Amino acid sequence: MSDEMNLTAEVAQLRQQQERIVRAVRFALALILLALAFASIRSALHIPAYRGILNDMLPAGNWPAATRWVIGNATLLLFTSVALPLTGLGMVMFHRDAARGVMVASVTGALMFIQWLVTLSALQAPVVQLMNMVGGSPP
Repeated sequence: MSDEMNLTAEVAQLRQQQERIVRAVRFALALILLALAFASIRSALHIPAYRGILNDMLPAGNWPAATRWVIGNATLLLFTSVALPLTGLGMVMFHRDAARGVMVASVTGALMFIQWLVTLSALQAPVVQLMNMVGGSPP
């Protein structure tokens, strides 16, 4: 009987440790999502300012295709910069199945990272193009 009680106590202790680990993973993933959200929202909010800067540097017809797409879809990028983090945070913090919530939040984080990289690359592309036109490739 005591072996059974010891085993039950060990199982209960392991479940408590598992719950602490799950909470720690959820918290860490939520922080990562918040950092990605900050970067993504900030870059989306700066798209209109970049439009003015790029208009001064190059005529709109000479912008790379990615730049034209990003500037033309600034509202969509801002919307997804807000919607994706909310979805990811909701899944990681409130989904009953912790594994599924972490998985969906991880995919959401990856999408946010890709959006941020595409936005930054598209906004930097005209600068690189201008540098190539003026004096060759950058170092």
